[in-house]
Amino acid sequence: MASHPAHRSSKAADEELPKASSTFHPSLWGSFFLTYQPPTAPQRANMKERAEVLRERVRKVLKGSTTDQLPETVNLILTLQRLGLGYYYENEIDKLLHQIYSNSDYNVKDLNLVSQRFYLLRKNGYDVPSDVFLSFKTEEGGFACAAADTRSLAKALLSVVERDDSQIKADLC
Repeated sequence: MASHPAHRSSKAADEELPKASSTFHPSLWGSFFLTYQPPTAPQRANMKERAEVLRERVRKVLKGSTTDQLPETVNLILTLQRLGLGYYYENEIDKLLHQIYSNSDYNVKDLNLVSQRFYLLRKNGYDVPSDVFLSFKTEEGGFACAAADTRSLAKALLSVVERDDSQIKADLC
């Protein structure tokens, strides 16, 4: 019965394999995971209670949001959804999205706001035409924006680009 190459003697294996380098960088976490102690039952109960209190505070902020504060409201909804917390506030977010969709009284010259509103509504299933960006288009096909600096223009363009590529292609056709 022939011996499998993996079953060679350890001396022969040591001679053939190069020695592993031991120049690893130190861990950013230090020894955190080596010394970690999971929370006790009272600590866990306290954390759950604190989380519920914070969720209710966010719910009150959402219920107090209006379309008069459109940039803040849009940013709040986007932040909650990006953090994966939107499911806690589905009813409140749905009401606000309907108000945002119905409200056409906002600064249509603010590319960042227009693009965030467009992205948020499209992401949540509202049919928003891409025509909202026509006022920013120059005759050469570029963006004409009243942005005071390149940072706000870049931020606005990134909001536009966040749209799903297939959605943008469908809009351009």
